[in-house]
Amino acid sequence: MPRREILAVLATDHGPFTIEEIHKRLGKQSCDVVTVYRNLATLEELGLVRRCDFGDRTYRYELYANEHHHHHIVCRVCAKVETLDLCVVAGLERMAKRMGYTSVTHSMELFGICPKCRKSKPNRSR
Repeated sequence: MPRREILAVLATDHGPFTIEEIHKRLGKQSCDVVTVYRNLATLEELGLVRRCDFGDRTYRYELYANEHHHHHIVCRVCAKVETLDLCVVAGLERMAKRMGYTSVTHSMELFGICPKCRKSKPNRSR
């Protein structure tokens, strides 16, 4: 039952979300954090969930089944994540396949400071 509930959370509220955020959205009575972790690992193995690594030592998860390929931009101040629907790397991936490479994939995330954080701290840049 937790797998269906996790998938429902990810389908309703587009992530990516941390394990703790998913657990909170499920409601604490639904299952414990360890159960969320184990079910996400299984859903990832099944290709239904994608794990995102934004370099902050916290994995985030999003629904991957029948999902179009996309990337993210992450605010370095507040950690807000937004989806970027354009993929400029797809051409490089096709080129690598024409060169004879198989199982070619890529991952790309962009980082910046969102407009809200820029307004609240106008002199801050990282």
